[in-house]
Amino acid sequence: MPPRTTATTAATRLAPVRARRPRALAAQVPQQAQDAQLAERLRQAGLQPTRQRLAMARVLLGAPVHMHAEQVLQAARQHYPSLSRATVYASLPLFAERGLLRALPLGLEHTVYDSSTEVHPHLLIEDSGEVLDLPPDCIRWDALPPLAPGLEVAAIDMVVRVRRTAAAPDAAASGAA
Repeated sequence: MPPRTTATTAATRLAPVRARRPRALAAQVPQQAQDAQLAERLRQAGLQPTRQRLAMARVLLGAPVHMHAEQVLQAARQHYPSLSRATVYASLPLFAERGLLRALPLGLEHTVYDSSTEVHPHLLIEDSGEVLDLPPDCIRWDALPPLAPGLEVAAIDMVVRVRRTAAAPDAAASGAA
């Protein structure tokens, strides 16, 4: 068997790398594009897009979510493992102040942050602390009474609180039969 030339060996070694590279780049490009959009949102809010804030933005601003600080910390550490608890607790109120999130006044032991900043009602399941969005049109916001002179609406917070009934778990199953 004739010895391989350097050119043949190099081409053989590079061929598998070239075959894998587009797939790896294809996976990175959407994430890079998303990170660029998130960084721009942070800049528009007057925030420096640090790696820590970008990790939080990936979790909070990519889709509608309701999360408290510890949930944000755990999810954002998937993107930036050394993210500190102090950074999360300091950044969340700043995100809310700058209009990226809404801090929901739910009266719970922790603040829940909502990534949907437009006015809409919420459903709070008190037993679990789970927060769900209700359709914006289920409550008429335009039916508010007129305000006294010198007053304006600063915010509207509508929370419908529910709890699980004391009915036995089997009651629903037996009633359906």
